[in-house]
Amino acid sequence: MSDELTEFTRVTEKYNGRAGSSYLPSTEFRQDFSDWDAEEVHLRDYLDVIFRRRWLIISFLMLTFISTLILTLASPKIFKASSSIEVTPQDQNVTKFEEVVTSEVRVQEFYQTQVDLLQNNELARRVIETLELAENPMVTETLEGGGNSGLMARIKTWLKTTVSSEKEQEQSAQISAEAVKQQHLLKFIEDNLEVSPKRNSMLIGISFTSPDRKLSKNVVNAFVEEFVRWNMEKKLDASQLARDFLMKQIDRAKISLEKAEEDLSRFGKQAGIVSLDAKLNSVYRQLEELNSALAEAETEMIGKEAVYKQVSLDGLSHLPQVMGNEVIADLKAEYARLQSEYEDLAVTFHDEYPAVKALKTKMNSIGNRIKIEEQRVFLAIENEYKAALEKVKTMRVRLELQKKMAIDLNERATQYKIMAREVETNKGI
Repeated sequence: MSDELTEFTRVTEKYNGRAGSSYLPSTEFRQDFSDWDAEEVHLRDYLDVIFRRRWLIISFLMLTFISTLILTLASPKIFKASSSIEVTPQDQNVTKFEEVVTSEVRVQEFYQTQVDLLQNNELARRVIETLELAENPMVTETLEGGGNSGLMARIKTWLKTTVSSEKEQEQSAQISAEAVKQQHLLKFIEDNLEVSPKRNSMLIGISFTSPDRKLSKNVVNAFVEEFVRWNMEKKLDASQLARDFLMKQIDRAKISLEKAEEDLSRFGKQAGIVSLDAKLNSVYRQLEELNSALAEAETEMIGKEAVYKQVSLDGLSHLPQVMGNEVIADLKAEYARLQSEYEDLAVTFHDEYPAVKALKTKMNSIGNRIKIEEQRVFLAIENEYKAALEKVKTMRVRLELQKKMAIDLNERATQYKIMAREVETNKGI
């Protein structure tokens, strides 16, 4: 309260200009004294409290320092090994904007999938088996310490044993010791393994921490190697499944193809349809040649048949063969001359006249010779027609025999193709 009066006196003197005066302040003084009753706290108050309790604070700081020092010295050294693995998604042919967006999403999903696979328990089991971590003394000591070794491990083990409930102990007793150890190993791997994709790259970082430098390095290397080997095994398994599936499809396709070829061969045999591939065998070439020769022979026979029928109906007079025959032409000219003489003599003499009779005899002789020559032409035409007809018949018989040979060859070729295809299929497989 004395401090407040002193402050009041000082302020009063300031405004009145009289140091030490007891006059009251003038009406111009506007300072508010409504909060003078509140207690003011200064920094020296805090310092006073700290000074009065200095031994308590020093004791607390010393205890904290000593505890931290003990914990630091008692805690084992932790070694962290790191590595990176490159994962590349399968290339995709992108042509549209929607596919670009879809591709980006799939790439993100791919990387997240690889991270999940690296953290998968199956991969961890492979690493445990490869490194035989169940027999590693450092790992065993760490597991017994709940994830750490040394003094802190024993403390944590004691605390865990103390606070564990009866229910948990009963459940643990029901599980075999091997399964429990396996679970602890997996938990140990999970707690100390760190997997994270690196931004703007195709790398995934893998790190492992443990009290043993060599153990950390071996675990990281084993994870990388087992991950690569695991991916290769999955691809091989997928390839094996695809191969088995394709083999079944190939077997079905071969059975269907063989049946189709046999049906085709049977139909070709019944219908008389023959493949005319001249490059396969001389039988096919001969068959092709016979077909061509038969077509020519039939064309020739048709022409000769037309001439023969025309002669049979209209006679030989207008045939080109007769009209172009020199012997027949000379005989007809001689016959015309004799007929002219006969007609001249017949006007004067009767038929029994020796000269007329002689002309008549010559005319008959020449007429008979003309008929004989015409008959020769007719016989030649007839013989040519019959020869052409016989040639066609013979060639048809020969063609049928050749067809049978070709059909038989086709049947054998079908079996040959089946066997050849089997060889090619086996080569492809």
